[in-house]
Parts: sequence; C-alpha cells; structure tokens
Amino acid sequence: MDSYPARVAAIVNGAHERVANLASELRDEEECYREATIRDSEDLEQSLKRASEHQDQPEQPQEPVRPNRDSSPSWDDDDDFSDNTWLENVDD
Repeated sequence: MDSYPARVAAIVNGAHERVANLASELRDEEECYREATIRDSEDLEQSLKRASEHQDQPEQPQEPVRPNRDSSPSWDDDDDFSDNTWLENVDD
C-alpha cells in the first residue's frame, strides 16, 4: 500500500497533467478563433470594397423580360370548368 504522501503526489501530478492538457486545448481553440476572426474580417472588408465599387458604377439599364405569349403553361388547359355542372349549382 502506498503512503499518503505518495498518493497525494500522484493525485497532484494527475491534476497538473489534466490542467496542462486543457491549457493546450484552450490555446489551440484560441488560435483557431483568431484565424477565423482574421479571415472573416478580411472577407467582410473585400465584400464591402466590392459593394462600394459596384455602387460607384452607373447602373446599366436592363431590358424588361417579356413573357412569350405563344406558349401557354401546361396547367392552362386544366382551367376550363365549363363541363363541370357542379359549379352552376353552388347556391342551391
């Protein structure tokens, strides 16, 4: 059986090891966070720069899109209710 001081030393050494591991993980997380923050702020800066450049350019007039009247949608044929007599008797 180990002596009391030896058990205390083992507990303290184990705690120190866990603290060192947690500190290392925390440093890694902090480094990743800083890198992500720098990357995000650079991306934001580039987006703002592109937006301001786009805003400085005169707007190009766009030709309106006109629907093609020759083609009808496939569901258009289904809207003919003239053969359905149940519509005529709604108020009855």
